[in-house]
Amino acid sequence: MARLINDIIHTRIQNIFLFIIFPLIFGSIFKLCQPFLQIYFDFLFYFLYYYDTICLIGFNFLLTFFTHKEEIMRYDFGNVYKEIRESKGLTQEEVCGDILSRTSLSKIESGKTTPKYENMEFLLQQINMTFEEFDYICHLYQPSQRAEIMQTYLNMSSILGTSELINLFQKCQDYLKTHHDLPIEEISDMLEVVIYIRQHGTGELSDHAEQVVKKLWRKIEKQDTWYESDLKILNTILFSFPIEHLHLITGKILQRLEVYKNYQHLYDLRMAILLNLSTIYLYHQDKNMCQQICYTLLEDAKKKKSYDRLAICYVRIGICRDDARLIQKGFSLLELTEETSMLSYLKKEVEIYSQPKEI
Repeated sequence: MARLINDIIHTRIQNIFLFIIFPLIFGSIFKLCQPFLQIYFDFLFYFLYYYDTICLIGFNFLLTFFTHKEEIMRYDFGNVYKEIRESKGLTQEEVCGDILSRTSLSKIESGKTTPKYENMEFLLQQINMTFEEFDYICHLYQPSQRAEIMQTYLNMSSILGTSELINLFQKCQDYLKTHHDLPIEEISDMLEVVIYIRQHGTGELSDHAEQVVKKLWRKIEKQDTWYESDLKILNTILFSFPIEHLHLITGKILQRLEVYKNYQHLYDLRMAILLNLSTIYLYHQDKNMCQQICYTLLEDAKKKKSYDRLAICYVRIGICRDDARLIQKGFSLLELTEETSMLSYLKKEVEIYSQPKEI
């Protein structure tokens, strides 16, 4: 009986502590700590809510830091877009119009979704910005290693010194040590060929240079359609083809250049290919093909107001037609524009390939 009473008393004391004293103590502590607990729970809520995004950003940061220390990039490109949009004073409604929903844009800007290509193209058009500029901003206003290589390569026509080409080739090699990038690999191979030709001329290729040329040609040989990058490869390796083989592919080259004639971005490459084709055919004494190509180049040069190429066309057509007046017309144009080195070069061509008749 005494034991039973003792158990009852003990149980009641436990209940009093559990349901009265403990809640009072906990309530007092909670009241004192409430501001801190609120901050903690808010942090916990947002951390869990954005857990995937935080992990992705953290992973990209670590990947960038440990594998590409030379490149710093903002991967929160949705937020970058938002900053640019707001800095231009544009609202989401103004940007979206009737094409894209505000919900979709909000998800893109908050990093919850990755936009499709056509949506990103539309969004950049709305803020009047190119993909290239947006990428530049995402790289904290510094060109990425790849972008720097590509930009230098696109401006290669302005590179005069072989040492500059060698420097660009080395940058490609360094980049390819840590990246799998087929376009940069192609650029590296093309640079190797161009450097060899500058150092040794267009005569017989070394075994290694010939292997690089064959590697480039294999990439595009069986393609039904050639695109810009393929035409760049062709322009690099044209001088290595036997004239018989060049005859077989000239028609296809001219056909692709005709398709691209209204594509302004390709205008300089188009003229460079035509110029190189005319040079090769002239050097092989195929004056009919040289003249045909020069007439095509002549129209392009007039539209572009490229006076040096215009002069080359006049001189070479004059050579092919034995027309002294056309040759002199080309010489006069170069004299007016003070293109003395080109003038000397073309005078040597006339000496070698022409016996013009006075008219």
